Amino acid sequence: MQAGLIPFALGGLAYFYRSARLFEFSGTKLGLLGLLFLANYAVGHWSDFHKHISGLYIAAVLNVALVPMLFTQTTKYYWQKVLGGMAYPIFLCHWFVATLIAIYVPAIGSKGFMLFAAATVGSVLFSLLLYYGIDRPVQMLRASVKKRGIVPGQHRLEAASGL
Repeated sequence: MQAGLIPFALGGLAYFYRSARLFEFSGTKLGLLGLLFLANYAVGHWSDFHKHISGLYIAAVLNVALVPMLFTQTTKYYWQKVLGGMAYPIFLCHWFVATLIAIYVPAIGSKGFMLFAAATVGSVLFSLLLYYGIDRPVQMLRASVKKRGIVPGQHRLEAASGL
């Protein structure tokens, strides 16, 4: 469990230091990181230790370079915002979705690539539903409240003071 939290802790550190010159966005850096991610994945086919243990730590270190670089990218696309909004719901629901699929769709099985593919598609669809159905409406409501400058409970204070 604790090893699974290391990527999140490193991501927090990377976000904190995102303005460091080392993390400025560059297509070359992004391409190099992509190649390093592919190499990390490929080495997992030759070494079980790397596949199950060291590959996680190498991927976490690579993400320390990737995360702040993506934050400093000047071009922002709509799909990036959507993926960012879906990241936490996917993190929260992927085991739940995979468990439901394994239980209620026995033809897929309880492990293997088919379960992985079905759980990935199901998690993405469920996260999209959460993002568009809950997160975006809440964010729009927050923005409208912030824009009007209403402080929660302010109307009660004004009524009580006779203003």
